[in-house]
Amino acid sequence: MIYTHGGETYTVELERLPDDSYRAVIGEQVITFRAETQPNGSVILVLGGERMTTHVESAGNDRYVALGGDVFTLSIPEKRGSRRRGTGASAGDGSLIAQMPGQVREIMAAEGDRV
Repeated sequence: MIYTHGGETYTVELERLPDDSYRAVIGEQVITFRAETQPNGSVILVLGGERMTTHVESAGNDRYVALGGDVFTLSIPEKRGSRRRGTGASAGDGSLIAQMPGQVREIMAAEGDRV
């Protein structure tokens, strides 16, 4: 996924590891962490033994992340020439944007299938 923040563009790759931790690759930086979803919708991130509570909200192509007393705005750049429909995603563009936080537990389609 590509995000912009503070006028800079970042490529972010997120991978769930076999031990239920995550590896995030942001440009050249690699971060491994655990994420604990809370009943109130917040997520506790555990990085190197430090626990941080975060909240994420979405509005269109913007993601608002509250972390450590600061709020960060991350924007998903619109693809050139794409038409916005609802969430900005269009059939076949490869994106999936949910209206509420969630976690993909199972993918029942094979690569290349039309869904």
